[in-house]
Amino acid sequence: MHPSTLSAIGRIITRILVGAKYTTLPAWTSTLAGFANGIIIQSFLLRKIPRLFLPLIAPLLNTSRRVAKLRALILPDVRALIETPPTPGTYPGGEPTVLPMMVNYVLSRPGYAEAPESTVLNGVIGRLLDLSFAAVDTTTITLTHCIHDLVSHPPTMYADPILTQARSVLASHNGIWTTQALSALPLLDSFIKESQRLHPIGQLLSQRKVLDPAGVTLQPTQGFEGAKPVHLPYGAVTQMPLHGIHMDAGVYEEPKQFKGFRFAEDKVPSSQPSDRFMSFGHGMCSRSVQLVSLYSFEGGQLLMIPLGKHACPGRHLALVVVKLFLLEFLERFEFREVERPRDWQLGFMFNAVPDMKTNVWIRPRKEGREVGVEA
Repeated sequence: MHPSTLSAIGRIITRILVGAKYTTLPAWTSTLAGFANGIIIQSFLLRKIPRLFLPLIAPLLNTSRRVAKLRALILPDVRALIETPPTPGTYPGGEPTVLPMMVNYVLSRPGYAEAPESTVLNGVIGRLLDLSFAAVDTTTITLTHCIHDLVSHPPTMYADPILTQARSVLASHNGIWTTQALSALPLLDSFIKESQRLHPIGQLLSQRKVLDPAGVTLQPTQGFEGAKPVHLPYGAVTQMPLHGIHMDAGVYEEPKQFKGFRFAEDKVPSSQPSDRFMSFGHGMCSRSVQLVSLYSFEGGQLLMIPLGKHACPGRHLALVVVKLFLLEFLERFEFREVERPRDWQLGFMFNAVPDMKTNVWIRPRKEGREVGVEA
């Protein structure tokens, strides 16, 4: 399931970033998919190698070769845009993509306007590959988890109600999935949110380091009276224990159970971070200390210091891609219920990575044919 989803998401992200030409170029799409997936897999290997040897070993891995191949493929188009920068807000050929915006952004950064072409090329292509990895890998993992959660329950439980609601909403919006239409799907929103709650991209998020020489002292927030202040010295590294909060029985009823419509009556948008749902990030900021997210345990109690909120800037686009993909999946395919595949706990930010070798029973949908009956 995962490789198929990875390939499809790779093409979708390619269309958004660099245009339709590259979506039909297998050398690009297959390399991009392998690049996004390879960073995760090979990072596990590199973590087990002494740091002294990393500069010698890392260039020998597939990721380095994939980066070189992607760079060679995109180089002519990037060079042409650098030579004749597009007017901001316009797109060469009339095709809206991120690439011309990225060129204009890099050229506007200090030190790039008068820099050699090679420096500008590295600035543009490096940022594009960073975006590609962040978008393809995280969206694929989230989407694969959602599909695993769908096929591990009978269609009548989640798939059919979601599809029925979606068809009604689509009909009321003249058959077009507008932003407003996609926002009117509480059952699908809830299902995705519950899948993210149990299978987040990272079990620990928002690693930050205390930079204030005096450190920072955290005071218990309202609702945690009796807890002691926590002092974090200079150099302390903090992370947000997302998994602990998502599995807290004080926050969720039967937190270990998958309840796809748990959030169906929730008025908080799926993309909106909160103190109880943090899959897209959520946290605090303390001036020069640069603490974006911080949750600490003291005396068995959770301390939360809401000084500011930060979240994934691409979460809105990611949800649109995931929603449209799942809607097409439900409309076009049928499946047979299987046991929920176990996640791979690989240790990279404590990710709950979906089983990348799972096979599931899926076939094109035909009305009037019962699922589970061989053709």
